Amino acid sequence: MEKTIKLNSISLDDFKKLSKGKNKFHNKFVYYDNYKYASIFEASYAKYLNLLLKAGEIKGWKRQVPISIDFQDIHICNYICDFVIIQKDDLLKYVDTKGYCKGSSYNIFKLKKKLVKAVHGINVIEVTKGVDCNFLEKN
Repeated sequence: MEKTIKLNSISLDDFKKLSKGKNKFHNKFVYYDNYKYASIFEASYAKYLNLLLKAGEIKGWKRQVPISIDFQDIHICNYICDFVIIQKDDLLKYVDTKGYCKGSSYNIFKLKKKLVKAVHGINVIEVTKGVDCNFLEKN
């Protein structure tokens, strides 16, 4: 029999202890360059982007960029893009890192990716782990 805890019956401090260090994908949060990332893979990609920036291959990048998905003045949902890269020609590249490409969370991502494309015309690139921990891009 599962034990159910009612949130209104415990203190906020106790709730934080129960949920400490966990996220919805069961990854460990990682800090890199004073920012918190949802996974080691996401932090590694941020490090990779910093190397590209220092080498002059890109102009800049932003992390955790919110994109509102609205249709006919109705707010549907928000999509948080892991990275938006400002390329040398000032074009923007939208990237989402994916370490695990299965399950309901991934299905929700695929749906939001399609909505972002339909509503804003933005193609979000998925970056996954390849052989030898290289970054693989797929549309």
